[in-house]
Amino acid sequence: MRYWVGNGYSESYTKFVNEILPQIKNGLPVEITFGPDSLCSVCPHLKNDICDSQERVMKFDKAVIDYCGMEEGQTVHWNDMFKLVSEKIMDAGLFESICGDCSWAEYCH
Repeated sequence: MRYWVGNGYSESYTKFVNEILPQIKNGLPVEITFGPDSLCSVCPHLKNDICDSQERVMKFDKAVIDYCGMEEGQTVHWNDMFKLVSEKIMDAGLFESICGDCSWAEYCH
């Protein structure tokens, strides 16, 4: 969500994220979870509570959470998460090893 541009998703998902993301950036706390969450609720890849990209998404999410020293169930705020990702991943030169094979990686620079 750090570099969200809304390309390549369904209209309903893009609308939902565009509505919730400003709230998150303005202090709405977020709970770290591995698996479908409220952002996934309108995603076209979620079918019967299962993400058809779950394995790939989990790989990226787990690496970010591990490198940032966070845990599932932890509540974080956008600014804190943004700072951790900047310091622990981007500034540390780990982006390519974590996200290099993501189809959206080109938007994250």
